[in-house]
Amino acid sequence: MLKTHRSDAAAPEFVRAWELADGTRCVLAVAGPFLEVRVVRDEVIIRHAQCSAVQRALTIAELWRIDCQLGWGPSLLSVIDGADDQAQN
Repeated sequence: MLKTHRSDAAAPEFVRAWELADGTRCVLAVAGPFLEVRVVRDEVIIRHAQCSAVQRALTIAELWRIDCQLGWGPSLLSVIDGADDQAQN
């Protein structure tokens, strides 16, 4: 089941990695000792992962951009690749 987090979407964004024409964007934010990669649509976080390394966070952001451009939502991707919303560091 897809979980959304309305209150977290307003937290400060560190870097905007990308934004699509429909307003969907991927941002990096500081979440405690981690970087959090977030995909945000209509100010609702629709996908997120915590990473300890900047390069890993940027790689996740790029993969999720492709997912969004293809129209694959997080719930469909979880079924396809067995992943959940928390990526491995």
